[in-house]
Amino acid sequence: MSHVRSMSRFALVPAVLLLLSGGCGSRLPREITTRRPVASLVTRVDLGLVEFTDIESGNVVNAGQWMDANQTRFALLTFGSRACSACNKKSREIRDNYVDDNGSSLVDAGKSKLAIIGVNTDADSLSLTRRFVRSEGFGFIRWSDPRGEQMIRWFMPEGRSYGVPLTVMLSREGILWSYANDSTATVDEIMQRARATMGEDATTPGGNNDGNGDHDGNPDDGNAQPDPDAIPPRLAFEGADRMKDVRVSACDDGSGSPGTVMSLSAAMPLTRGVTFFHVERAGCGAICASNRAIIERSARASREEDVGAGFLFAGEGLAGCAASASRSGGIQSNGIQHLRGGSEFFEVFASHFDWNHAIHESGTGGLTMDPLSPSITLAFGGDGKLVFSAEGAIDETRLAAFLRTAWLPPRGKGGSPFARGPAWNFYGMYPAAPRGEAIDYSVLRMGAKYTVVNVFGESCASCMGEMKHWARPGGLFEMCARDPQFCFVGGIENGLPAAVMSSDNGPADMDRYLIQIDQTLVSRGIRLPLLMVDPYSPENDGGTGYLKRFFDGYLSARNPEIGFDFRTIVSDREGKILGVFKATPPEPAKGDHVEDFLFNLRRLER
Repeated sequence: MSHVRSMSRFALVPAVLLLLSGGCGSRLPREITTRRPVASLVTRVDLGLVEFTDIESGNVVNAGQWMDANQTRFALLTFGSRACSACNKKSREIRDNYVDDNGSSLVDAGKSKLAIIGVNTDADSLSLTRRFVRSEGFGFIRWSDPRGEQMIRWFMPEGRSYGVPLTVMLSREGILWSYANDSTATVDEIMQRARATMGEDATTPGGNNDGNGDHDGNPDDGNAQPDPDAIPPRLAFEGADRMKDVRVSACDDGSGSPGTVMSLSAAMPLTRGVTFFHVERAGCGAICASNRAIIERSARASREEDVGAGFLFAGEGLAGCAASASRSGGIQSNGIQHLRGGSEFFEVFASHFDWNHAIHESGTGGLTMDPLSPSITLAFGGDGKLVFSAEGAIDETRLAAFLRTAWLPPRGKGGSPFARGPAWNFYGMYPAAPRGEAIDYSVLRMGAKYTVVNVFGESCASCMGEMKHWARPGGLFEMCARDPQFCFVGGIENGLPAAVMSSDNGPADMDRYLIQIDQTLVSRGIRLPLLMVDPYSPENDGGTGYLKRFFDGYLSARNPEIGFDFRTIVSDREGKILGVFKATPPEPAKGDHVEDFLFNLRRLER
């Protein structure tokens, strides 16, 4: 198999997902579930320095002091202008569905209520702004920020000039997430995400952002401990920060009761060369016992500072957890710990395993995937990079091969052949090489920190419009070409015709088809850095060959909200999907949504 061209490499920096969108919004699922939760990690902003003007009184309003005085834990700021039709449309939806006649919020989660505050950015007199707000019944638009000066200084993505609508979700510490510039995310979706964010934080005792919820009926004392299996997982990001959201406790603290619940990063920090985490749940049986023995032998054969191991019992009683610890010499010994919890791994890291699982179609057209094995094994380097993964029984030969190379510099920029994530072969070509070659998606992702893939159809006008927008001077193609360590852009043509699909001359016909698509793109001013096609099963599998395709099969089953529309997908090198953007009617992508998304990821790394 031919490899994709090499790309320069650099070390990872922990990043947080900040869901942004432009003319084509990042679409949120209609129902928030623990399967696809919302990640919210604070981007620090000193709200004590942020000042607006009260539209009614003309007085200066300090955002931080206002939140303190009103005991507001969460505030949703919606920046807009009278001349912005999209802003006014969203304001009418908020007015009609989410605030009362006085502009007070009707959105709450648990004991917390969301403050929804509109901020007008027009440079007109306050009296004119006041008349507009009153005439439209926009009582929630309370503050003025002429020319968006405070908005640009504190809340806009770095490198972006003035642009509305902008929606920002705040806690007292700063920005939890935002939607910028021509967002097509609906108000319902924004409010749904706000409720999910409030719900996550509402379990925190005393407002401390440590994730330790109370379950003793006394939510403010900060002493009670949650069931670690009840903590919903969050999205995984490259770097050690992901461990903070995995909750565990020691099997037994000596009293027959579970130990203190803490983050996995606190219970077992990544201080060794390699740290293994074997996570199991009920029904694993002999496979898990064998896996534990294999890992334990490997750990004990190495120096303690080189290899550590944590055995996590997710969803099982203390008896099994303590029994395993007893057999291996104690709760903690020789760099090995036995812990209760960690079930988040089965969702957070699912994309590292289920890409080769069978996909099934229901009678209603929905897609499902076979569940993960009760056992998953992950290993991380001291810098938090995932370097080894296995589902089910561990191949001891493969593990030994990994340990022989574990002390060598990691391949790519953190990529590891022992933790590939979604591995898919496409037919592909670069502009200078009009020839089909095998492109391994897992190898491709290792070349840049973020990979942007546009899944398009040759006849999809809005898809072509999106890529033409990217091809403009200073657009996405140019941005990633300037910094190939940071991002890479490719396209997948998803409409492979039957003539190619059923031909006996597969590779030759595939080459001709690639050249045909490339010529169509070039004629429209689009030269993709990498063009790929998503191969359809030649046998057609009784009409279900599409289930074996990356987009129609795997992605649609793994992420039901994607559906079968053409999309733009942003993923990290480990295969985790960070953002999905729609590029088909009725919401054609004409804005800078993907660029804004990447701008904010970069901003958070600085």
